[in-house]
Amino acid sequence: MTVTFEQKFDHYAELTVKIGANVQKGQEVIIKAPVDAARLVRLVTEKAYQSGAKRVYYNWTDDKLDFLRLKHAPGEAIKEYPAWEAEGLETLVKRGAACIDIRPPELDSLKGIDPERVALDKRVTWEALDTYYDYRMADRVSWTIVAYPTAEWAKKLFPEEPVEQAIGKLWDIIF
Repeated sequence: MTVTFEQKFDHYAELTVKIGANVQKGQEVIIKAPVDAARLVRLVTEKAYQSGAKRVYYNWTDDKLDFLRLKHAPGEAIKEYPAWEAEGLETLVKRGAACIDIRPPELDSLKGIDPERVALDKRVTWEALDTYYDYRMADRVSWTIVAYPTAEWAKKLFPEEPVEQAIGKLWDIIF
């Protein structure tokens, strides 16, 4: 019996929720994902609610917007992390929220940005989210990271293939 892409995709979402994050009845869930992964996020959300999640929260990312922020924002803006976001994530992990990160590898999305600005941004983020990351790294909450293929990643691995075929091959590797 041939397993379709849709069946594999559904299974991937289910594994993400049930095995990776081990979502329990009544538990809150935080999903961090690129906007390009919306289809997978919707399916993971459905699986989380089917597993009994109380509420699912989203933390959307966009490499192109990060590029623009790091390129154009004044230096003082890069030295600040939104307190409301850090406090929100901290509150959720302190309540036991499961964390699901859906992401591609970081490739060349910030190429052309001053490396000092990138390093500062990363340092400020890690400092602001220290408690959030501490809960995860100490396994005080359940968490998982799952891959999501992008055109850039697929073309880096399969440069001779058309984009759609390259993405398909990358999905085959992930599945």
